[in-house]
Order: sequence, then structure tokens, then C-alpha cells
Amino acid sequence: MRRNEIDRRGLLRASLAAGAAIGALTAAKAAGAAGTIQHIAPASPLGLELRDRCGGAAEHAQLLADLQATLADRTAAAGTTLSASAACPICGCSLTAYRTVK
Repeated sequence: MRRNEIDRRGLLRASLAAGAAIGALTAAKAAGAAGTIQHIAPASPLGLELRDRCGGAAEHAQLLADLQATLADRTAAAGTTLSASAACPICGCSLTAYRTVK
């Protein structure tokens, strides 16, 4: 009977190892796909949607002006460079405004 217990344990260990190996391969495949770049034709429906996604330079100009106004209220030692960042609520672009204290 002792022999059967060892066989069951061995079977359980082997099945756990196989399951872990399959899980690792699946995760590695998904992680590898996450770093790929997909090229989209500009004239395709998705390309047009992405092109018109943001309000353009006017939207970003207003957001940068708001960040500059925020920086104008901050104080720091002379020569210090202050920065403020925000994401465009329309397209998600990251914008950063800078001001050097004189």
C-alpha cells in the first residue's frame, strides 16, 4: 500500500509541475504580445477615429496654460525649475509645463 501512496504523490507532483509549466508559457506568450506595435492604416476607420480623437493643439494649449497658471502661484528658491504635469482628458497625451524661478 505504501507503493500506491508514493505513486499518487508522484502523479500529483508531475501534474502540478505540468500545470505550472503551461501557465508560465501562456503568461510569457501574453507578455510578449503586449510589447508588439500594431500599424494602423491612416485611412482605415480606426485610423480616422484615432486621428480625430484629440481636440488638437487648441485643447493642449488650454491645458498648458492652466498648468502655467498653477506654476505661477508656486514659490521656490531662485534658479529652481518647477514642473507640473497633466494628462489630456480627450486623448490621454501627457503634457508638462516648466517654469524657472528667477
